[in-house]
Amino acid sequence: MKKILFFIILLVFVAFVFAGEMVTLPEIFNPETLEVDGDDLFVTQETSVFIYSLEDYKLKKKFGREGQGPGDFKSFKWLLAGAKDIDITIFPETIFVGSYLKTSYFSRQGDFIKEKRLREVMMWVNIAPFGKGFAARGIKPERDEMKKGKPGLYYTFDILDAEGSKIKEICRYLFPSGVAKKIPQYHVTGNRLFISGRDGLVIDVYDEQGNLQKTIKKDYKKVEFTKEDKQRIIKWYQEDPFYRKYFVPNKRRWKLLRDDIEQAEYFPVFHIFLISDGKLFLQTYRIKEDKTEFLVFDLEGKFQKTLYLPLQYKDFTIPHLYTIANGKLYQLVENADENYMLHITGIEK
Repeated sequence: MKKILFFIILLVFVAFVFAGEMVTLPEIFNPETLEVDGDDLFVTQETSVFIYSLEDYKLKKKFGREGQGPGDFKSFKWLLAGAKDIDITIFPETIFVGSYLKTSYFSRQGDFIKEKRLREVMMWVNIAPFGKGFAARGIKPERDEMKKGKPGLYYTFDILDAEGSKIKEICRYLFPSGVAKKIPQYHVTGNRLFISGRDGLVIDVYDEQGNLQKTIKKDYKKVEFTKEDKQRIIKWYQEDPFYRKYFVPNKRRWKLLRDDIEQAEYFPVFHIFLISDGKLFLQTYRIKEDKTEFLVFDLEGKFQKTLYLPLQYKDFTIPHLYTIANGKLYQLVENADENYMLHITGIEK
């Protein structure tokens, strides 16, 4: 009898932990970054940062606004439509905020400490502290290539000094165009810079001088871009307000978009990657029983396991904003009432 009672209690506990919980964040209407560190949850929205307690999910502090004064920020969207307004990096004692032409530091409580205006006119749309300066992802047009009819627009990954001047370009990748193209991205952890941009399941790891230290790779069978996928995404573009207004009525734009969809054969190997809890999580395009596949590696590149997590999607291929931390999946999902709900789901170890 005691054994039966024990297993009933265990099952109830597991169901509670892994079924998840939800809480409304009433201040949020357009989130761009979601981070969890220690006992706090951080959300960026436009040029503001919101700090919530993980104990009761109440707002502890909001700081930042559009402007030029101390503690104000100018959006990266000035450079690239679709970029995040600001970047944040959470440290044990401080919060770093990267914005257009400025780097800023705040306490973990959200109080302003200092800022520095960068000397060089930036073409970078992401920036994070790295070594004695910064790592940055930028955009670089090569006009000579464009004049010859080539794409000519690149994402570059650069090492910057403390003043924001470029020391070294590490690598560059053509700006992705098309529905089945990987977006190059990076993450900084400690004294290592992880960059994904090459085809396949490949992540390159660089040191503080921008020297290649390691390449993480794994054989992986791509997910086919099926006829049903193509029909679904065409329908989504036809119903999306932006594309319905600017693409569908324009015969040339709509033809280019449809041709790109029709010609796609496979999804990229993975959508994004993130680093958390000392692990590397790669989100693929494979879905099984309404759950999304994640491949988990240690930071030395050793494959550990495959997870399937209950991501919710805002359109055909892009999930609602999420992060993984403390053995949990956190995701901000907009409901039918246009309120953002924070979904918290335990991850099996």
